[in-house]
Amino acid sequence: MKSFTKTKLPVLFFRRQVLGQKLGGKWHFCYSRGLMNHPLTGFRTASCSMTSISSVRFRLPIVGTVICLMIVPQSLPAYCIDHVEEIQADPQLVAFLPDRGDFALPKLDKEKFRRELAQRKIGALTKLMEKEGKSTKRLLERAKLHLELEQDQKAVEDYDEIIKLEPKSVEHREARLVLNQEQYRYDAVETDLSALIELDPSLKRYLARANFYYDRWKTKEAIRDFTKVIELDGNIAEAYARRGHLLAATKKEYVRISDEAISDLKKAIELDGNQILAHRDLIVVYLNAGKYQSAVKHATEIIERKTDDPCARFRRARAYRRLAKYEEALQDLDILLGGAPGSSMYIVERAEIYKEMKEVDKAIQEYELAIEVDPSNSSTYGFLARFLLSNKRYDKAILNYQKALELDTLSTAVQGEFYAELANAEYWVGNLEESAKHFGKAAELKPSAAMSYLLQKGDVLGQMKKFDEALALYESMIDPKNMTMAVYERRARVYLVQGELDKAMADMNEFLRTMKDNAEGYQLRAKIWKRLGNEEKAAEDLKNAEEAAARTTERRAKAKAHFDALRKKIQEEDSANN
Repeated sequence: MKSFTKTKLPVLFFRRQVLGQKLGGKWHFCYSRGLMNHPLTGFRTASCSMTSISSVRFRLPIVGTVICLMIVPQSLPAYCIDHVEEIQADPQLVAFLPDRGDFALPKLDKEKFRRELAQRKIGALTKLMEKEGKSTKRLLERAKLHLELEQDQKAVEDYDEIIKLEPKSVEHREARLVLNQEQYRYDAVETDLSALIELDPSLKRYLARANFYYDRWKTKEAIRDFTKVIELDGNIAEAYARRGHLLAATKKEYVRISDEAISDLKKAIELDGNQILAHRDLIVVYLNAGKYQSAVKHATEIIERKTDDPCARFRRARAYRRLAKYEEALQDLDILLGGAPGSSMYIVERAEIYKEMKEVDKAIQEYELAIEVDPSNSSTYGFLARFLLSNKRYDKAILNYQKALELDTLSTAVQGEFYAELANAEYWVGNLEESAKHFGKAAELKPSAAMSYLLQKGDVLGQMKKFDEALALYESMIDPKNMTMAVYERRARVYLVQGELDKAMADMNEFLRTMKDNAEGYQLRAKIWKRLGNEEKAAEDLKNAEEAAARTTERRAKAKAHFDALRKKIQEEDSANN
C-alpha cells in the first residue's frame, strides 16, 4: 500500500490532479496526469475513474477565511491512482468535489447553443458586408451557415449574389443547382443547367439537362439534348434508351417515329444488354406499330434469359392476342396468374381475349373476377361497363359506370368519358333526364370533347321536346373562335320542328357553306325547301346529297385502302424479319 504525506490548497491550473468526492459516507478519489472538460460543468477535471476509500481522516485548520482540507498521512489502497511513487516523491494537489446529493446541474441544449451561435455569426457577417461590401468568401461563409440552420432559400439567395460576382464560376452554379433541385424549383434548375452548358458544353452537361427534361416529360427538349449527347459520344446506351422511350410515346407521324424508336432501342440494347427499360419499351413499340411477331420474338428472347420477367410475358400475351393466337396468350396469362393470382390486370387481359373470341359470358365472368380480387380498381368497373354497353346490357352497364365513378380514382378526362358513356346507357333505357345531365357533366370534365358531348345533350333535349332549352344550349355554343359547324345543323333541326323555316334555312346555308360534302346536310335542307314549297330547290339538294355521299364513300374507301396497304406492308416486313 502507498500513502500520501501532505496536500496543498488547489489553485486555478493543475499539471496533475487528484479528485475526491464524498458519496454515501465514503470519499472517492481519482488521480490523473492529464485533465479534460467535465461533460456537465465544462470545468477541467481528471479523466480516470474513481475508487472508494473509507480510511481517510481530515482536520480543518482555518486560515483567514480560507478553509483548507488537510489529509493526515494514512495508508491508502491504490486502486485508481496511477504513478503512486511520484505522488510520494512529489505531493500533488487534491480537489474535493462537493457532495451534491440530489442536486443536478441544468443540461446544456447544445443544438440550441449551436443555432444561436450560427445566427450570431450570420448577423456579424451581414453587418460586415454592409459596411465593407460583399465578397465571395463572406457570402460563401454565410451561405454555409444558412445551410447549417436549414435555411435553404436564404442560402440560394447568397449563391445568387455570388454568381453575380463570379458569373463564370462552374462550381458556384453547381452548388446552387443542387439547392434548387432539393427545393423543387424546376424553373431555376433549368436555368442553371442551361448556364452550365454555356460555360462547359460537354457531354456531361447535355446529359444532365436531357435527363432533367426526360423526368419532367418535356419531350421535344429532351429528344434534342439526347441527340446532342449521341453526337458527342455515340456509345451512351442511356441516351439511346431514353430517346427511344420518348419517341415511342410520340403520336405525330407515328409510323416513321416508331421506326426511329425501334432503331434507338435496339442500339441501346446492343451497347448495354442490361438496359431493361429499352428491352421492355421495344416490345411496346412493336405492339403499337402493329409488328406483333417482332413483339413476340423479342419478348421470348427476354423470357429465355429471365423466365420470371412478368412484363415480357404479359406483353407477349398481348401480342399473341393481336395475332389471334388465343391459346398461347391464355397460357402466358395462366403462368402469370400462378405467380400473382390477385392481379386484376392479368384477369382483365384474359377477359379481353374472351371478348375477341366472342365468348360474352366468359368475358363478363373474368371482368367480375377481376373486380372481386381488386374491388377498388375503378378502371376494371369501366372495362366491364363498356363491354356491357356494347352488348346492349344497359342496366348492368349503368351500375358499373356508377361504381367506377363513385370510387373517384380516375383522371377528370376519363371521368368525362365515363359520364358520356353512362349518358348513352341511360338514353337507351329511357332515362332522358339523367342522360342529359350526364352529357353536361361529361362536357365539364373533358373540355377537349365538350362540343361533342353538348351536341348529344342537345339531341336528348330535343327528344324530350325541350326545344327552348336546346336552342339556348346551341346559342351558348356559337363562338366563331371555338365551335363546330354542327351547331348550326342541330339548331336548324329544332327550328324545323318548331316551324321556323326561315331560321332553319339560314342555319343550313351557314352549315353547308363550309360542309360541302355532308350528304345529311343537303337532305335536311331539301326538307326545308319542300316545306317552303320549292320543289325544284329540294330536288337540287337531293341530287347534291347523292353526289356528296358518293364523294364521301370514295374518300373513305381511299383512306381504308391506304391504311390496309400500310398495315399489310408492316405485317409483311414483320414476317420477313422473323
